[in-house]
Amino acid sequence: MKKIIISISTILCVTVCFAQLNVTLSVNPRPSAALSDWSFRKDVLTIIVTNQSPVGTPISAKLKTEIRTTDGTVVATTDIGKVAVSVFSNGSTTVLSAAEVVNLSTLIFKGSYQPKLNRTGKLPAGNYLLVVRYYLPDGIQPLSEERRQPFFLATQQLPVLILPAENAKLNADIAQTAITFRWTALNPAPQTPARYRIQVFEILQNQQAVQALRSNQPLLDKEVVGTTQFVWRPQLDLKTDSLRKFIWSIQCFDDKGEPVASDNGEARSESKTFMIIDKPAADRPGKLINYGL
Repeated sequence: MKKIIISISTILCVTVCFAQLNVTLSVNPRPSAALSDWSFRKDVLTIIVTNQSPVGTPISAKLKTEIRTTDGTVVATTDIGKVAVSVFSNGSTTVLSAAEVVNLSTLIFKGSYQPKLNRTGKLPAGNYLLVVRYYLPDGIQPLSEERRQPFFLATQQLPVLILPAENAKLNADIAQTAITFRWTALNPAPQTPARYRIQVFEILQNQQAVQALRSNQPLLDKEVVGTTQFVWRPQLDLKTDSLRKFIWSIQCFDDKGEPVASDNGEARSESKTFMIIDKPAADRPGKLINYGL
């Protein structure tokens, strides 16, 4: 009988503790992949905490935050010893922002997630859960129910190069004046204007295109912001009897100059090659072709 009374008392105590703080959690389902950005964004997440205890004394508590994958793997968890104590007066309602909930200085990242975050400031693309709960300052006794909300960190679709098209033949007379490059936009569109780095390399004799891309000095190396077109006015003598081949590429960067989250670490789109000719096309006598301009 005594054991039953103790069990009932324990259950009642836990129930009362849970009832003391009511937490409502709201999370943007597709926030920025850069966790450091969350502190400056009001649209990432919000927590509303209400002290609904019938007792008139304030409640002291610590917030524990976890980031988990959807299969339950813990990505990051709060070092409760580093968390400041919050005090909630009776009947009060407090609104917390992302900076107070996802504090990188108090989160411990597990396994391979820490070096990834150190290197890029981002977590890998995928589905995650944000989990929050208040505890007494000892970090053991809970004061609220656990709240969790899913969110998704997307891999951005890199631009597709449009013009000049693959193996396009450009007329030297026109190319010496201007070559127009076009590509599709980064998708989904970032919060700040996308930064695109366009590069052009000449493919030398007996050289593979990828070798030129990796080892040659670029003839054009230009960053453009918020636009998907660039007109190059090359200061080169392109009128020669021999065919000249080039490879061009686009890289995408965020507003901090880091490669955007993508399937490859360079955030470089699939490159394309084009040629510049100074004679009529063999299959169209008497006509100069200028595909890609």
